Amino acid sequence: MTNGHLAVPTATARDLVQRGRAHAEAMRRHRARIAEALNAPSGEVSDGLSDRDRSQMISMLRRLADEVQGAIVRHLDRTQAERPSLARAVGRGLAGDEPGDPYGRLLDSGMLRDFELIEQVEQRRIEDRLERALKRHELGEPRDAAAGSHADALFAILQAAGPAVVEGLNAYLVRRARRVDTYDNPTIDAADLDPALVRRLYWGLAATLRRAMLADRSVDETDIDNALEAAVVEALAAQAERAGPDAGCRRFIEATAAAGLLSPDLVVGLLRAGEVPLFVAALARLGGLRVGLVRRLVFEPGGEGLAALARSVGLSLGHFSVIARLTRLARYATLNGAREELAAAERVFAQLGTGEAARVLAYWRRNPGYLEALWRSEPRLGQPCSA
Repeated sequence: MTNGHLAVPTATARDLVQRGRAHAEAMRRHRARIAEALNAPSGEVSDGLSDRDRSQMISMLRRLADEVQGAIVRHLDRTQAERPSLARAVGRGLAGDEPGDPYGRLLDSGMLRDFELIEQVEQRRIEDRLERALKRHELGEPRDAAAGSHADALFAILQAAGPAVVEGLNAYLVRRARRVDTYDNPTIDAADLDPALVRRLYWGLAATLRRAMLADRSVDETDIDNALEAAVVEALAAQAERAGPDAGCRRFIEATAAAGLLSPDLVVGLLRAGEVPLFVAALARLGGLRVGLVRRLVFEPGGEGLAALARSVGLSLGHFSVIARLTRLARYATLNGAREELAAAERVFAQLGTGEAARVLAYWRRNPGYLEALWRSEPRLGQPCSA
């Protein structure tokens, strides 16, 4: 008792960091199971993924493999024109390629055991699930038909905010249109990935292409190595000129911040409108954090990290409750199934003082290399988690 009132238990920054590390270790084990599922022969039962989720992730990875191999081969074409024997090696190496062969090479490269790749593809799948769930949720809300959708109402306000905001919004909408294929399934391409991961993808696929090209023994191995190395370097340089991951979102969010529009209400409005990438980018901007870290906090089970983030950037309990409730739709078919998780997240929000919240935020803002080193230095946990 304190002054006749029940004392509210407090949560500390240390508690939340330790819980976050435990969550990260659990997610790492989960991604290991996903890796096993993706590398398992077709039709083999796995506890890592449902059949539908496995199929969806493989579809995204197939498209990504097609993109990367296609870029390497296009840059090889320049060398082929000057070296007929090399052109023959490329032709024989790719002769009879079926639509799924680039994915097979991705599998052979070992990249389907790269946890960062698995995490980013899985997050894209979960993001797509949340976007669709938010649309269904909105359809079930009582709402004046004349008011239009949440997205219509929000974009009407933003389009009146000035040319910089409109330009940023249009850049985002163009990029958003490419996030699904012709069958409305989620996609991911190299421009969505972190540059270091993109480099590993290109070099990994180049190594498997090399094995195919070496089948032509009339071509010197050094010539093949020289040509492949040059092709990948050129392809990566061209890739780097494209907009990086989250560039469209960042451009829009920076424009809204400059216009004085970035607020808790806008953050919630973006989520209600089903614009999940913009919602994540807005939260990241408010907290001065990396988008990848915030995406992880939004999608991880439990919601404790999301509660700490919301508290640290000054969101009210009302704002946080809406965000927590809607983001649970990514993992639960109905909100009834998320009641215990929501209650626990709201308790963390209530128990975390502003000072402790600021300490958590400061920890998250540290250099990811340093955070990884801290993580590796603790043998009990033993695995990095630096977002």
